[in-house]
Amino acid sequence: MKKRNGFVSNSSSSSFIIGHGEIDTVATDMLNTLINDDSEWPRSDIANEWKSNLSKALKMEKVKNGSIGITFPSCNYDTYIVKEGNRIYVSTCNNTDWSEAQEGVIDFGVGSDNGSEDESHRRVQDSLFFDLRDESIHSCEKYDLDYSTITKCPEKGCGGGYSYVEKDGQKICAWCYKGVLGGKKKVVKTKTMNMEVTNKHIKEIINGLDCAYDQGQEINSEVAQEVKDYFNKLLKQRY
Repeated sequence: MKKRNGFVSNSSSSSFIIGHGEIDTVATDMLNTLINDDSEWPRSDIANEWKSNLSKALKMEKVKNGSIGITFPSCNYDTYIVKEGNRIYVSTCNNTDWSEAQEGVIDFGVGSDNGSEDESHRRVQDSLFFDLRDESIHSCEKYDLDYSTITKCPEKGCGGGYSYVEKDGQKICAWCYKGVLGGKKKVVKTKTMNMEVTNKHIKEIINGLDCAYDQGQEINSEVAQEVKDYFNKLLKQRY
C-alpha cells in the first residue's frame, strides 16, 4: 500500500460516481473537507494556494467539458475528479469522510486497489488532470508492478519509482512529482514564460540570441547575457 508523509492511516482507496452533479461543487466540497479534516495538514499557506489554483481550474473550458479533471493529494491515494456528461467520477482515499460531497452518488467503488473492476477508477485512468499543487497537467497515477523495467526516482531522499504519472511523454515519480523515471530527458518549467520547455529548446534559444547578436540585430547585450545565464543555470539543474 502506498503511504505518504504527513498521514497515519491503514486506509485503502475508494471511489464513487455522482449521477447528476457539477464538478465545481464536488471539487470545492472535497478540497474544503480535506483541509478542514486535519488542521495540521496542509499548512494554511499551502491550502490557500490550492484554493486559488482550484479557482483557476474551474474557469478552464477543458475542466468544464471534461477534457481534463482535477487532482490533489489526499492521504494514501491522491484524489482525482473528472466530469463526463452529467456524471462526476471520483477516485480517492477513504481515510477522509467525503459524505458532504457525495450527494447524488449512484455507485461506490474501491478505487485503484482494484482498478480493473472499478468503473470510476477506469474512467480516471483515461484522463489528464490539472494538479492543484503546481498547476501542471499530467495523467492519473499508474503503478509498475514489474520492478525490473522502471528506474528508481533520481531525486535525493525520495525513494519512489514504482508509481508514476505521465507528463509530456515522460514518467514522472508520483511520490515527489520531480524525478523523471527511466530517462535522461528532463522537463523544466519557467513560470515567467508561462510554458514548459525541454533542455533542447533552451539551447536553441541561447544559440538564437548568439546568432542575432552576431548579425548586428538591435539586442541589448547585457539583457541577452542575463537571459543566456539564466537558461544555462536551468540546464544545470535537476527537475
